[in-house]
Amino acid sequence: MQKVFFIFLTAILLWQSASFASCTSDDHAASQNEQATLIPQAPDYNDAAMWVTNADMAQCSHIRPAEGETDTGVTICYNTVKDVKYVIPVISASDICINPVNWRTDATPATLHDTITVTVAPSHHVLVVSGYSASEYSPYRGFLNVGDIHSCEPWLYSECLAQNIKVRAKEWRKLHQPM
Repeated sequence: MQKVFFIFLTAILLWQSASFASCTSDDHAASQNEQATLIPQAPDYNDAAMWVTNADMAQCSHIRPAEGETDTGVTICYNTVKDVKYVIPVISASDICINPVNWRTDATPATLHDTITVTVAPSHHVLVVSGYSASEYSPYRGFLNVGDIHSCEPWLYSECLAQNIKVRAKEWRKLHQPM
């Protein structure tokens, strides 16, 4: 089951990246034209940014940040650090962030697994985690997994993400499927 979840989540993330990469300054005009379709291209991870900026959202109207646990058609974005002093601009350059534990965009803390506290740092657009050492992840190239623990996110938040996929799917069905 967990393998299926990660394959599904990876597919969503790849589709989102491909959709993001397909947006252009003419995107708004294209969306007005019923004949126009944007064909997602596979993202080039050597050039593609893995964060979302205000400029990106201004350029592509299809990029809307998640604001809660039930909104659909949105981008979910976060990066986890142990402290804001570990923010690395190359990794944490996003202008949006949502807490995948309580689905809040403000600094309201959430408790994960009884001992871990996850809080959005609104001024840095990252998640700050306390009560979790991430010691099972070896440092990589002297900066990943030192204080920026982005690589632990799929496993750290997996239960929250799995539950939220169900919530968002149910909400999407309510909005898009006839009764």
